[in-house]
Amino acid sequence: MLNVFLVIAVDGQDCQKALGSAITDFEDGLVMVCAVKSQIDYIVTRDAEFLQYGNYPVQTLTPEQLLESIG
Repeated sequence: MLNVFLVIAVDGQDCQKALGSAITDFEDGLVMVCAVKSQIDYIVTRDAEFLQYGNYPVQTLTPEQLLESIG
């Protein structure tokens, strides 16, 4: 798995940013904070609530949307 995915480090500052973000779910906020910090282009998820977050430079996609875009 580590050959396919990049593991992003999380620190206290990331946690503080997630707590202060407009995203009310802490784990979702932390994912978004770390994605922005690491300049990630896409987050692929089946979490319908997470897919609704706007105003972030990271695009969220369902697995089906990802497959369609690369298909």
